[in-house]
Amino acid sequence: MSTIARGRIESGNILLDVAIKHGKGVKIIHNSKDHICLSIGEDAIKDDLTDDKYYGLIYDHILPLIPLDVNSEAILNQYKIKILRKIILEEIKLFLAENRLLARRALFSPYYFLLNHYRRKALLFVFLRQYFKFLARESLENIPYDVLNTTISLLIADGYLKRPYYDDKVGLGNRSLGIKSSPIDMLLNTVPYLSLLNLRVDIKSILKIISLLTTRISISDDLDLEEKVSQYAFLETDKGLSSLTIDLPFSIPYKQKIRLGGIINTAYLIEDENRGTYVLKKYHEWSGLKWLPIALWSLGAYYFDTSAKRRLLNEYSMNRDLKDLGFKVPGIYYVNLRDKFVVEEYVQGSLFRDVIIEGLTRGKMLDIIEIVLSEIAKVHKCGIVLGDANPTNIIVNNDQQDVFFIDLEQARYGNKSSWDLAILFFFTA
Repeated sequence: MSTIARGRIESGNILLDVAIKHGKGVKIIHNSKDHICLSIGEDAIKDDLTDDKYYGLIYDHILPLIPLDVNSEAILNQYKIKILRKIILEEIKLFLAENRLLARRALFSPYYFLLNHYRRKALLFVFLRQYFKFLARESLENIPYDVLNTTISLLIADGYLKRPYYDDKVGLGNRSLGIKSSPIDMLLNTVPYLSLLNLRVDIKSILKIISLLTTRISISDDLDLEEKVSQYAFLETDKGLSSLTIDLPFSIPYKQKIRLGGIINTAYLIEDENRGTYVLKKYHEWSGLKWLPIALWSLGAYYFDTSAKRRLLNEYSMNRDLKDLGFKVPGIYYVNLRDKFVVEEYVQGSLFRDVIIEGLTRGKMLDIIEIVLSEIAKVHKCGIVLGDANPTNIIVNNDQQDVFFIDLEQARYGNKSSWDLAILFFFTA
């Protein structure tokens, strides 16, 4: 078989030379202590790209290759673009299955998709964890930026990605948002890998290569794929972009001033060293509580999710949507998905409950009541139901008479505006 392209992976004193040739199959053609030569048929690469015949283990070894000549560089770059496209589309689908609520808001560095690909494989094949860290490191170093940028540009042209206000970040395009994906899809996506237990003869060569390299390469534990992936995913806050691992946007430690209450969640008024005041809202898991249905009925829950993470993501998403539509909401300064809390602006003013009481008992502030009801009607015209329209979740700024909507974790797009009115009147009576 004639050679199409040649590339190399170097790790310390170990060399892996790969020759891509016409034909099929994978074969070790040389194996010594510090030098391994592998022959890969171009049909094997195509089969791995189109049908996952080799469970991605072939194309995982193409990405980090250093070309050995000019002709090989051009051919390998073409392969890398096709491989990156496949990986990015797979990662988009998996992200949607797990974080649908963030689909329109999340931003990514282009490297996110590649790193998360290797992170998932490292989790799935625990015994090969170090090896996939090795491939991730080598791929980051040896994939030319113009190759990655070309792949991103093609996906933008196809509508899968979009370029937001930040030139070095990408968001999910309309074509991606239309993909139907669920947690079941995530499971089905891993099933093919489980069949590695039934090894075919033509995959044993690549597994032998992995076995040989795993015993000879050294990977320091300072490459934390979980941490790296989080550093390349971002949410937009009122203090700018925030990666999922960034420190709190104010001095630490902070001082808790007051517990603001909460049953489903807990909110605290906190103060940093510069006497800046914020609200920290901690979301709790409710899946194992015996009296949950009765508690939710008494609280007037419209669309309650027992998952703390999903409630947090919904509140973040609806907060951003209402802000974009011109409504007043607390600024969001920090989102922590791991520990499930947000840090928000502390809005000073009167609870709508107190405004109503004063209006009914003293005949005052009736104009403000009218303003609040008008704002709720405008929200409904936008196709949004607040869900928990309790008058304690609406704050009126006494000076500007601005109406702020808070605690939006139950807010949803829908037409059941009568629910909001029922809750508002129920908790006002």
